[in-house]
Amino acid sequence: GKVRLVWRPTTFLDGNLGNDSSARAVAAWGCAIDAGKSREFHNTVYSNPPAAEGDGFTDDQMIGFAESSGIAGADLDAFKTCFADRTYAGWAANSTDLFYSAKIQGTPYALLAGVEVPTETLVDQAALEKLVDATLAAGTASAAPSPSAS
Repeated sequence: GKVRLVWRPTTFLDGNLGNDSSARAVAAWGCAIDAGKSREFHNTVYSNPPAAEGDGFTDDQMIGFAESSGIAGADLDAFKTCFADRTYAGWAANSTDLFYSAKIQGTPYALLAGVEVPTETLVDQAALEKLVDATLAAGTASAAPSPSAS
């Protein structure tokens, strides 16, 4: 309850690797968010990297990740339709456009009250909490980290 977190995905790897696997993964993530399994799906995808960098994931693997993240029954049917229709392809593209227009150099990336948070702070929970508390104590009540993830 201390900050408003805006988590923006990006698909910059697709341009680097010459495929659309990141865009499809982000679109699938949107469908998982609809199913109430945002974190579970995200963690499942990141816990199962492709065997070789650049291979990406098949559509069947994305559906398998949905199942592994706890999406089942009618929610799984809705996920499959959402993913097949690429319902969130525009969201993936818009988020990536923001990534490039903000000239973000990589991920993870976060701003707190408009100031970039060092990666070493982002990955250290105690350091991040200390920074948030110090920022709030300084009177920037609108502090809002905005990490971007691929």
